[in-house]
Amino acid sequence: MSTMKKHISMFLLALTMMVAMALPTFAVPNDKLTPDDLQELDAPHGHYFCYKDNYYLNQWGSNPVSGTRVTTWQKTGDITQAWDVAYTNYGDWIVTTNQRRDLALNIYRSGAQPEVNIIAYIGNDYNDCALKPTKLTLSRQTGTYANYGVTVTNQNTTPYNEYGRICRWTSKPTTWAHFDRLNQD
Repeated sequence: MSTMKKHISMFLLALTMMVAMALPTFAVPNDKLTPDDLQELDAPHGHYFCYKDNYYLNQWGSNPVSGTRVTTWQKTGDITQAWDVAYTNYGDWIVTTNQRRDLALNIYRSGAQPEVNIIAYIGNDYNDCALKPTKLTLSRQTGTYANYGVTVTNQNTTPYNEYGRICRWTSKPTTWAHFDRLNQD
């Protein structure tokens, strides 16, 4: 009887180890963002982010490329202020530009208050692009950049605009109003 108990115990231990080794592949995202991590992108021209009714999240320039700066600007209705969202299979958001849906908000981890930019997100570090849904706050960063979010600074853009400000990632992120379409005045 004692030998039988040992065999059953060994079998159960082996089964438990097999299950435990299989679970992590489903529980957390990969280090790098892959197409398999994403659900379908939503409808174009769907998302706008605003602060204090006048500061709209804006990609800098009309032809975005990987590395393009993110700023605020007065409401223009231009495509540079339209953002799209893809949910990940882990409940996070990837916020892409509307004009080039292969570019997403990203933290370039350098310094205490890194600038917000957009980069090609497939192949990028998952934690650098994954945001909390409806917020512009990093959802998976740990250490120095844990809970960092998109923050409007007092640093003016060049050329100057009353509502043009450089955006940075900080531990005291701006509270953004999120619209699923541009409000009409």
